Amino acid sequence: MVAKVESTGIGIEKGLAAIRKYAEANDLELGDDLWQFNIGINIERLGLTIDSILAYAITDNEL
Repeated sequence: MVAKVESTGIGIEKGLAAIRKYAEANDLELGDDLWQFNIGINIERLGLTIDSILAYAITDNEL
């Protein structure tokens, strides 16, 4: 499951909340690890681009 976010504290928080909300609404269980990927090559600050992708693996909640 992925969400495109603005690489700011607020942007990341909004993205995480959207992922959690979608997972709960669709009875999905998220894995423990979060990945954050830069979009593009123009690094702005702290090693981040303006936008990023947040990603979680979806686990099988039947196990």
